[in-house]
Amino acid sequence: MFPVCYNCTMDMNYFIANASGTLNDKQELIKLAFNKVVKAATKALSADKIDIIFIDAPENTIEELGIGGYTATKNLIYISLNPKFNINTIDLESGMLHEIHHAIRWRKPGFGNTLAEVLITEGLATLFEEETTGKTPIYAKVKYNKKCEELAKKEMNNDKFNYDDWFVSGNKDIPKWFGYTYGYLCTKELSKNINKTSSQLVNYNSFKFQLSASKDIILTCD
Repeated sequence: MFPVCYNCTMDMNYFIANASGTLNDKQELIKLAFNKVVKAATKALSADKIDIIFIDAPENTIEELGIGGYTATKNLIYISLNPKFNINTIDLESGMLHEIHHAIRWRKPGFGNTLAEVLITEGLATLFEEETTGKTPIYAKVKYNKKCEELAKKEMNNDKFNYDDWFVSGNKDIPKWFGYTYGYLCTKELSKNINKTSSQLVNYNSFKFQLSASKDIILTCD
């Protein structure tokens, strides 16, 4: 049995993998959030040709939100849900917006391979959430010290970096979600400096992390 396809005549479709019936109570929430996100993403990113599949997978969610996202290709997104969690509509919208930004960026410059490139990709997607919903995600609010920045500088060109350590779980040297927060702060500062939004920067590729005179790492673009 295949998941039921909704809005299948649109450039963006959604499917609910719900043979077990565990997502029955989330269907209206999904519908309302999806319709709102489509309007916003189409206007800001000219988003199209994207399928979003909603699945019951609590182990793949952010525990505090009951939601998780994964962009599998430039045309396919998975949104994991915890059916037992009281999910906020704005958090579901944010999760979809984040992944849609990834899907669009994937089509030109790509997701990125080095830590620097992925910090930009994740930072821009997180900033897009904030710009669209007006809410700053919890993973963009991590407190950290200069040591974390110094460690990041050493790894910027590393294409074998540990994604989970930098962006998810953290380790003994960097806190949970550090990569999201640091990428978000860097891209937000750049956005202000050059007066371009995250949607305007979605296809931009000429970014560079530099060490300033104050020993802070700053993000610039050509």
